[in-house]
Amino acid sequence: LAPLASDEPLLGPDGLACATNGDLVVAQFGGGRLLHLHADGSLAAIVPVPLRYPTNVAFDADEQTLLVTAMGDNQPPYSGAL
Repeated sequence: LAPLASDEPLLGPDGLACATNGDLVVAQFGGGRLLHLHADGSLAAIVPVPLRYPTNVAFDADEQTLLVTAMGDNQPPYSGAL
């Protein structure tokens, strides 16, 4: 759907959030980005995030804010950000 050249062996989808209209936002672990998919499965957007390992996403109650958790690397102590 959205190929990414990477040397990251763990590259792949992780957490996701589903909007009320059926759209999905998928955290791409090891890819440093989110994939926004329309309800029909087509790619709406690729959204870069500042850390390489996004792990989860969640909408707030009115779907106006998307919260993203991510790590800077995949080694302990797993420092990250929200």
